[in-house]
Amino acid sequence: MLFAKRELKTFLLILIAAGFGLLSFLLTDNHANKKSFKVEVPKYNLSANVVVTPSPMAETVIRSPDGKKTLIIKKQESISLTSYSFYTSDVQTAEKIPIFIQTKKSNQSISAPFNTWSPDDNNLFLIEETSKGKDYLVFHASGKPFTDDSEYINITELFKQKLPEYVLEDVTGWAAPDLLIVNTKTSEGVGRSFWFEITSLSFIQLENYFK
Repeated sequence: MLFAKRELKTFLLILIAAGFGLLSFLLTDNHANKKSFKVEVPKYNLSANVVVTPSPMAETVIRSPDGKKTLIIKKQESISLTSYSFYTSDVQTAEKIPIFIQTKKSNQSISAPFNTWSPDDNNLFLIEETSKGKDYLVFHASGKPFTDDSEYINITELFKQKLPEYVLEDVTGWAAPDLLIVNTKTSEGVGRSFWFEITSLSFIQLENYFK
């Protein structure tokens, strides 16, 4: 009887041990069979999908004093550049003559003052703003180049060459069909006015300072 109980106890211990072994095997096998999945996230090239649309073209018209001619200014801006197109036109014929076309960085500009036209409608001047300052440019309304085959006269450059002892402040407008008023200052800050003569490319000092 005692022997039978020991055999039963031993059998139960073996059975329990076998059960733990089987359970451990199943858990280990299940862990080994688990698979990890890598989720691929689609990549998008955002720069390739962006379409830059320039702003609408703006147009400004400035009439000559007698109303016979017009200066047409077309301006179109994009993200970092601005394009400028300047045309002259006779009111009777409506023919547009291109006189200046430029593309500038956004921190630069070209503009026409309200008194851009000369009294005889033959010339006009524009103001170009750059990182170095203002350039005053004179054009023939006909679109024809000047005698040196340049399409315009740069008053600022000529002034620096011929009058280095003065500082150019402003070109205020026309005094005659071929004369522009140029305001300057000396190194001591004293104001001086000059005429700039288009035909001779010379500066003529005036007695009075035009404020």
